Amino acid sequence: MSFKWSPMEIQQMGFPLVKKGYDPEEVKAFLLSLSEQLEYLLKEREELRSKVQELTIQVSEFNKREQILKETLLTAQKVSRDIKEQAEREAELIIKEAELSAEKISQQALQKLNSLEKGLKELRFLRQRYLLDLEQTLERLQNFLKEEKERQKEIDSIVAVKIP
Repeated sequence: MSFKWSPMEIQQMGFPLVKKGYDPEEVKAFLLSLSEQLEYLLKEREELRSKVQELTIQVSEFNKREQILKETLLTAQKVSRDIKEQAEREAELIIKEAELSAEKISQQALQKLNSLEKGLKELRFLRQRYLLDLEQTLERLQNFLKEEKERQKEIDSIVAVKIP
């Protein structure tokens, strides 16, 4: 909205004089006051327009910042979710590897145990065989000693008969 007269035009406005008219000094004073008020209102309107423009720019900046913050937050949430999912996958992989390793170690230990049990059985068998062989050898030696003693007695008795 624009005014028909400027404050300066209102101040310089003239009216024809008539006989029963208004007091020219009061009219001039009124017009001066009116022009000052109009000038003040025009300045205030311009200041308000300028302030509205500044605030509009600020709101636009705030909207841009808000959008950037929203996008950053969404990106951070996605990155966080991706990192969590990756960590879960890595944890599952580590657990599976540990389980496989434990299973392998368990299998190796079981094989070693079986091997040791087999070796122990073989050693027990060999011990029994050696003990049996030793018993047989001792028995043969005892028989040999017995036979040797009897021969010695025969030799002693033959020698004793020949030597008076």
